[in-house]
This record gives sequence, C-alpha cells and structure tokens, in this order.
Amino acid sequence: MRIQNRHAAIVLLLTATLTGTFSTMKSTPVFATKDDASITFNKDVLRILQENCLECHRPGGIAPMSLMTYANARPWAKAIKTAVMNRQMPPWFAGSHDAEFRNAPKLTQEDRSVLAAWADSGAREGDFADTPVSSREWVEGWRIQPDVVVSMTAAHPVAADVQGDLVQPR
Repeated sequence: MRIQNRHAAIVLLLTATLTGTFSTMKSTPVFATKDDASITFNKDVLRILQENCLECHRPGGIAPMSLMTYANARPWAKAIKTAVMNRQMPPWFAGSHDAEFRNAPKLTQEDRSVLAAWADSGAREGDFADTPVSSREWVEGWRIQPDVVVSMTAAHPVAADVQGDLVQPR
C-alpha cells in the first residue's frame, strides 16, 4: 500500500511540474514576424536597441554594458533574450507592466520576438550596409520633460550615520 501511495505521489508531482512548465511556456510566446534565419543585428536588432535600450546601454550610461555595436551586444545575446522575454528589460519600477504610463519604457511583442529570434538563430551580425542611422543625441539630465521641478531654497545636510535603509535616531 505504501509503494502505491508513493508512486501516486510521484506521478502527481511530475504531472503538476510538467503542467506548470507548459503553462509558463505558453505565457511567453515568441512570434517572429519573418524567417528567423534572416534576422540580423544590423538589419533588425540595432534599430530596436537604438529606440529602446541605448539610453542606458551606452558608454557613460547607467547600464553595466554598452550594446551600441555588434561586438558589444553579441556576447549578451542570450541574456538580452531572457531579460526582454521575462520583462526585466526595459526596467520599469513605477507600476505593473499592465498599467499605462505616458513615458513608460516598453518593447512591443514584435520587438521582443525579434530579439529572441536573433539570439536563438545564432545572433548573426548581417551586412553593415543594413545598419540604421541614428540621429539621436544623448544628453545628460532629464530624459523627459517633468511636470514640475522643486528646488530647495537652502541646503539641508543629511546625517552620515546611515545603516542600511534606515537613519538612526540621534
């Protein structure tokens, strides 16, 4: 009787695991709009990076690596796919990805699919002649026009005895 219960429990756990795995796979579909083998960095990927990623992923940006060139981006192809398919990139901490915010950074499902297909099909560079021209200039300071900027009239010193996220009372 114990052996039958143990086998039933194992079958139940395997079934639950496989069901969860397949339902997760269904929730992140990849639909590349063209033949995956024809997707290249210069023709397809760089445009997406220019429009959505290079604000941070450039020399002097806040991201840990530049994605401005094929040589920079190629080693990160699989990580790029994982980050965009899991919606970790582009980052957005102001709310859920379902809410609509005017300046929220986001990729379309088509862009996510192209990045994933590029990584899955060997992350090819493609013809340099296909490289899109970017007229975007990177400026320091605000990326958007804020609704209001509040300035202090006098300096306000902050105590240096900070531990973790909490300021210790004096």
